[in-house]
Amino acid sequence: AKAEERLQRAIGINPDSGVPRVALGRLLIDLERFEEARLSLESVATGNGADFLSHYYYARSLLGGNPVPSQEQLVEVRSQLREAIRVGPQFGDSYQELALTYLNANENLDEAAELLDAALELRPQHPEYRISLGRVLIEQERFAEVRTLLFPLVDAIQHPDTRDRAQSILQSIEGLEGNRGVR
Repeated sequence: AKAEERLQRAIGINPDSGVPRVALGRLLIDLERFEEARLSLESVATGNGADFLSHYYYARSLLGGNPVPSQEQLVEVRSQLREAIRVGPQFGDSYQELALTYLNANENLDEAAELLDAALELRPQHPEYRISLGRVLIEQERFAEVRTLLFPLVDAIQHPDTRDRAQSILQSIEGLEGNRGVR
């Protein structure tokens, strides 16, 4: 509550500054107050001089925790994420978020894999990028690549929830291979 109050005060002092609006938007996303986040971020992301974070967080606010947005929302989310990548190509989370929009819609999986490869080029050991890529590769029935990608990760991950997700993905391959045939 105090952080939100301070950010609101900073916006009041300098309403043209995008920095406190982006920070407030991020905070509101973390609090799952997506509509308020969208309102805070919209003017920054759609204005001149928007940075990659304003586009990234605006896209996340539009998703609003909804893994299946409308087609209209999806077009805008993807546009914002592409712009975030164009303006800030060093920020891997934009690549991952765009890839996840494709994965969740089960479309453009080759592009999703390419986006996640690009994110991994930036941060090769990032576990979330690897897990996301593993999920895409499973959809493409590229099981051997999933194993190569995730087996080393399982022993190296410190966070138990992330390790459990990686192990779950690896375990799911066995059943999938039996149902679909090994590739």
